[in-house]
Amino acid sequence: MHEQNTWLHIGLGSFHRAHQAWYLHRLIAAGDTRWHIAAGNIRNDAENVVQALIAQKGRYVLETVSPAGEREYEEITSLQKLIPWQADLQPLIAEGARPQNESDRLYRDGRGVLSEHKS
Repeated sequence: MHEQNTWLHIGLGSFHRAHQAWYLHRLIAAGDTRWHIAAGNIRNDAENVVQALIAQKGRYVLETVSPAGEREYEEITSLQKLIPWQADLQPLIAEGARPQNESDRLYRDGRGVLSEHKS
């Protein structure tokens, strides 16, 4: 058995759920279970989404639509820990301080450009 690492994602929006969480889900489905996602928000404007995901134990269905209009549905299971919003952000800070969390981060700026940062 191997150690499981946590990918802490701050910003539990639809882009993350449709792309990053999906990619990690596909790795897990292929047998690479070394990683899982812990996620939460720094703002409380989407707390209803976090609470819904908590009620569903992190599982949700992703709808993919092809250019031809064909629809596919897949249950995503890579969100293993959901962190409810708290004004002082202590739950997110505590999760980020855990040694099992990855220290390499990718940041997206307002133009959609990704840059790498090592903490």
